[in-house]
Amino acid sequence: MSSSLNRVTWTAIAMIFIAIGVSTFSLPYGPTRNLIDMIDASVVGLFTLALLIAVQRLPSRPLLRRMLPFALAASAVTCGWAALTQSGAPFVVLAAMATSAAAYNFGLTTACVVTGVGVFAVDVGGLAYRVDTWGLLGVPLLMILGLLFGRLLLGFRLQAEQSAALLANADELRMEQSRAATLDERNRIAREIHDVLAHSLG
Repeated sequence: MSSSLNRVTWTAIAMIFIAIGVSTFSLPYGPTRNLIDMIDASVVGLFTLALLIAVQRLPSRPLLRRMLPFALAASAVTCGWAALTQSGAPFVVLAAMATSAAAYNFGLTTACVVTGVGVFAVDVGGLAYRVDTWGLLGVPLLMILGLLFGRLLLGFRLQAEQSAALLANADELRMEQSRAATLDERNRIAREIHDVLAHSLG
């Protein structure tokens, strides 16, 4: 069940990447700088996705997990910049996914640093490129919403793990009670046999 759910999740993420690529690169992108920003965002986003998959598949490799926050921050920055371009608005989804993944996989401090770096870079880029209010406020807001969504998912995961642990403890307790009841019954039968034998001998 878990592996099939993971397959569905990664398939959905791959479809999002394809949809963003089709919807952005097929439209007029304006200055060459815009195309470079979108290509950078696509490459960094794909690298980050591959790293996320590797971290999940190879949990015994701590180096991969240590690289992940830097990749997520780079993805938030590059995808945020791409979202400021003429046709790159859909890249904001990838920027929000980066902050959400940081919030889900790491502590609050690391997630806030990743999100803060992305928000700061987008605002600096937006001021430098003289983008509209959507670029200066909307893109950072969606990245912050990604952070909150990731923390919410993490809370659900922790709650599910705690529930599973409680169920396992309850099952273990029931088995212990069953064993104790069986031992009590054996002791009672042994006492009765002892009493009968003692009475017969007496």
